[in-house]
Amino acid sequence: MPRKKKTRGRRANGEGSLYQRKDNERWVYEITFKGESKPRYFTGLTADEAIGKKDEAQKTLHQHGFLPKKNSLTVATWMDFWMKNYKVADLTDSGWESYEDEIELRIKPHIGSPLLTDLRPLDVQQWVNKLSKSGRKERKTKKKDKGKKSKANKGLAPKTVIRTWGILRQALDKAVEEELILSNPAAKKIGSKKQINLPKIPKPKIKHMTVSDAAAFLEAIRDDYMYLAIVTDLMIGLRRGELLGLKWKDFDFNKGTVLVRRQLIRKKTGPELVERVKTDTGYRELELPPELASLLKEYKRQQLEIKKQLIGEQNNKVVEIKRKDDLVFCWPDGRWYAPDHLYRHLQRLLVKHGFDRLSVHGLRHTYATSAISLGTDLAVLSKNMGHADGATTAIYLHSDREREKAAAVKMENALLRNTISDKTSDISKKSDRKARKTGD
Repeated sequence: MPRKKKTRGRRANGEGSLYQRKDNERWVYEITFKGESKPRYFTGLTADEAIGKKDEAQKTLHQHGFLPKKNSLTVATWMDFWMKNYKVADLTDSGWESYEDEIELRIKPHIGSPLLTDLRPLDVQQWVNKLSKSGRKERKTKKKDKGKKSKANKGLAPKTVIRTWGILRQALDKAVEEELILSNPAAKKIGSKKQINLPKIPKPKIKHMTVSDAAAFLEAIRDDYMYLAIVTDLMIGLRRGELLGLKWKDFDFNKGTVLVRRQLIRKKTGPELVERVKTDTGYRELELPPELASLLKEYKRQQLEIKKQLIGEQNNKVVEIKRKDDLVFCWPDGRWYAPDHLYRHLQRLLVKHGFDRLSVHGLRHTYATSAISLGTDLAVLSKNMGHADGATTAIYLHSDREREKAAAVKMENALLRNTISDKTSDISKKSDRKARKTGD
């Protein structure tokens, strides 16, 4: 026999129904909202409490256009679902590894256990603060490292914190879109209201060389096997992966150009050659300086001679060619240079010849600064470096005292030329009058 519901009067269609459970302890308001196929239940110790919860849900529905779907997903569970279903086709292999590392090391351990529906902006802010103060992963101390100051409990760099926060924000944006939560607790702002305070990224200070130092360095390393890779980077400003990914088929020596269209990237499993560049504007054709083109043609001839010797055309097959990728900068048997090998070798050369240490990216900065000091237009430089706009290129333009002095003189000549001319004329006239008086 069906139980009799205790109600508080008859309600119209679409208003739902209010009744008391059989145990007489809780009241239930049952209603199917417009656009939903299943009823929702709002309970309370009193009828007024149940009605109040229903009214609050209706208010939320009116404000946001939906009510969160019933779910018991934790932040960690949602991050996994989001990666497998929404990011799998959106990320490159290296991008996937990077996202995975951030999620496993910095999101799940610290903020992965709360339910999606329970996560609040304060939780996200406290997590961001924690990453900034003590976000580095603690490593096991080896015997030889005992007594050394541990890097554990140190904060992450602002750029790393913001990148990790950005991944969480993306995932929670999708949770809002899927109507799992009403709003994104990781959003920096909700309307005009600021929610999350992020650390400020200091302006990068990447070392670079002056034009004269770069010329002296190249002269000092002329006989080194990495000379041509370094001079190429200094003269056309490629990213490290783009430089190591160059193939001979990318060069058109008749036109005097090179096409940048792939890169050698570093992965957990080792280097990988990929047929893409960092950005859409990174795919570009560059003009080759004539002298660099001549050096590269001679280098190609020497490289082919060495390979002939190795495969035995002149020496009864001494070494098997390991790879046949047609790379420009590689070991004699065709093996790729590991990206880190270029960095380490550059450091050895700099120290050996008395120059300050410089990253491979610092060579790119040197190219940009040198190009501007030698009169290259900013728009041309931006295109050559593969940037989408001049604002990105401006980051590479370091202070150059001689360039600043020259600019000041140009401004003076442009604005004060007539004033300076008149002043000089007055001084000359006064000198003439003084000379006539003294009889000189």
